[in-house]
Amino acid sequence: MAENIKTINESLNILKDDIASYDLQAEFVNSILEISFNMEIDSFLDDSKVNQNVGNNIVEATYCDTVTEIMETLPQYELTEYDCWSIFKKRASANERLLTLDLEKIGKEIVKKCKRIPWATRFLGGIMYFIHDKGEWLSIQNNKNWDLLDDDNNGVFHIIKLGYDHLRTPSLKRCFAYCAIFPKDYDLKKDEVIQHWMAEGFLEPSKEANMVMEDIGNVYFNILLTTSFFQNATKDVYGDIISCKMHDLVHDFAISISKSEIMILEGDSVDNVSKVQPLFFRSDGETTPRTSFGRDGLPNSIERLIHLRLLHILHTKIEELPKSITKLYNLQTLRIEECPKLKKLPEDLSNLINLRHILILVV
Repeated sequence: MAENIKTINESLNILKDDIASYDLQAEFVNSILEISFNMEIDSFLDDSKVNQNVGNNIVEATYCDTVTEIMETLPQYELTEYDCWSIFKKRASANERLLTLDLEKIGKEIVKKCKRIPWATRFLGGIMYFIHDKGEWLSIQNNKNWDLLDDDNNGVFHIIKLGYDHLRTPSLKRCFAYCAIFPKDYDLKKDEVIQHWMAEGFLEPSKEANMVMEDIGNVYFNILLTTSFFQNATKDVYGDIISCKMHDLVHDFAISISKSEIMILEGDSVDNVSKVQPLFFRSDGETTPRTSFGRDGLPNSIERLIHLRLLHILHTKIEELPKSITKLYNLQTLRIEECPKLKKLPEDLSNLINLRHILILVV
């Protein structure tokens, strides 16, 4: 009997996991259907063009004005509650989404709690666009983090966490937290960020979605942009978004939620890293870190990194890549940038059967 009960419990656990997985996949698919990006995303970006709207009463819609970083060249205005509601509603009802009377009533209460702080209004408006359940709107309205809003930068953290907790899927949360690896004020190139997410396995497609990893990464990137976790988007000549940035406080928040899983080493500060995954090491090219990494060239032993999915070689004096690189059969992305002395690539790159992206900018 005990053995039978154990078997039944195991079966129930498997069923529970399957149901949870299905719910997440269904939720993800529904989110995809809601969003048709690169055209409609402009509905979210228009109110963030600070430098182009000096004459507008709604001037500063970023995090800066809450931490005494207001640009002195711009006039400062005190927003009315109506102004804040306009910012919130524009984002929460973007792309012709209709808010019910109940949601409008809750939304106005949320705006009151923002205390006329534009970044909070704008940030939460973007979050609410992806939430349709009245109960979730109420949970945000009644969240205890509102009591901490006046606590300077920590108050900002609590509101960012409020939005982070309501990101739609765990993989989207992991994608955001992972961005802590990039330096502050880093130009987040869309293709590079998505390739990193792919390498970490955050973008595994579900059968229901019928999408490849790059498509999922594109949607995730745009969601983080529309919800103001990313900001300051730039576009190419075709109008497609190619990069953005993270505000310093958002970057600090990303570090705070990922520091237990990610270690970032600067210069030659290398201690015990045996239990950290992933590990990111940055060197200025002059200091010699206390690791087995070479100063400029890649060793032939790189072939031992059999699970490596992304290799990014940036700003080095490397002249050629070792032939052993062609044994990295799981490699998805090879990025070589600002390596002017690079003369040639190894033969047999066709052996890299999982390679999806090659970027070479040697100048």
